[in-house]
Amino acid sequence: MAFFDWNKDGKAIKWSKMSDSDILSAGNTVKTVVVTFAKALIDLYNEKPEMFQDKSIFSNSASNTPLGMVIAVTSKLGKVISSIADGVKEYGNLRYAIEWNKDGKPVKFQKMTDKEIIK
Repeated sequence: MAFFDWNKDGKAIKWSKMSDSDILSAGNTVKTVVVTFAKALIDLYNEKPEMFQDKSIFSNSASNTPLGMVIAVTSKLGKVISSIADGVKEYGNLRYAIEWNKDGKPVKFQKMTDKEIIK
């Protein structure tokens, strides 16, 4: 994966590539986040099992538990964060969205010109 390096004045100065160790480090970071989150859920279940129980008489769904509701909201927030990350990635690839579909997903991009990159 390639990315652009910027100087302190915000000018693009050179392309860089992620090394194998950078990619492994990123993978290990993702693994750490997932394992830590899973452990936190297990600990929470052991300490407060009622958060995992649906108290309604009309359904028996995990999404109706306090934890399920938190996860649903967190998932929606994650989609927002993911969209922001996609925009940052595209900017790093020296292009930006200029057209979106009905769901708000970018479908057409514009490459940055030298004048836009180096000011």
